[in-house]
Amino acid sequence: MNEPDPFTANTPNYRYGFLAAAVHQLLERPMGSSLNPEELRQLDLARAFLSDVLAGARLVSNRGETRAVSPSRAIGALDYALGPLQAMEELRDFSQERLLSLFNDMMVSIEESIRAGRVAGNEEALRLASGFFGHLNESILAALSRRHRESLSRVNRPVMT
Repeated sequence: MNEPDPFTANTPNYRYGFLAAAVHQLLERPMGSSLNPEELRQLDLARAFLSDVLAGARLVSNRGETRAVSPSRAIGALDYALGPLQAMEELRDFSQERLLSLFNDMMVSIEESIRAGRVAGNEEALRLASGFFGHLNESILAALSRRHRESLSRVNRPVMT
């Protein structure tokens, strides 16, 4: 039986993992730090990811709207966001509305940083965004490590004759 190529199966993990690691580092910089074109591109990808998370949350909430985003992409982004949200202790008791507002604030602050070409916006929202992307990176690394161990155990299983 042909098994799927592990790299292809994990492409979103790699893409989001690299993005999360980079954005976490960018948002750890002091307010006003300048951003080069590649860093601005990474922040734009982070903004798009947060937009997809918000769309996914709206889709599964009573609103059922995605604001012209692909529903499968929105739900996929929300799925990635759930692990880090559970890991961030300071957010555990937030209501759904407060979390939506927080994600919107993070997205707006990232948009402000992109427009300004430097780290800008609401300092608290950027701190939480940095924490979120740090947890997202850790979550993805843990998932990739788990999948790697599982694939090794399949490869190392004795063949029954």
